[in-house]
Amino acid sequence: MARTIPGTEAVGGREFIYLEASKSRKFSGLMREVLSSSPATPMPQSGGILEEKARLVLPDKTTLLAVSFKGDLQGWRNKILGFCGEKGLKWAVIKEQFLASSDGAKIPLADCQVEFEG
Repeated sequence: MARTIPGTEAVGGREFIYLEASKSRKFSGLMREVLSSSPATPMPQSGGILEEKARLVLPDKTTLLAVSFKGDLQGWRNKILGFCGEKGLKWAVIKEQFLASSDGAKIPLADCQVEFEG
């Protein structure tokens, strides 16, 4: 059975986002950094975040890790985007068959390499 790229299918109450992270970067360490970043940004009040076990490699070889979150969607989004802004990292979301990147790029998913773990 073929796996779908996280974020290409809507899941009620859950959002998907891709964060710039090298292939050697572990999810747990990345999330510790996200949660400790942007001290002025309040912590999410509910829900959680998880690794989607998928990465996208962009045409420029930038690697993005797929994560999703639920619960306090605005709180999680604010914390993640604050972290990326603070660290100067790209983030992206899937819109239809394109990856909309924080740097304004709109990249066709077909131009990205998808890597699934486990």
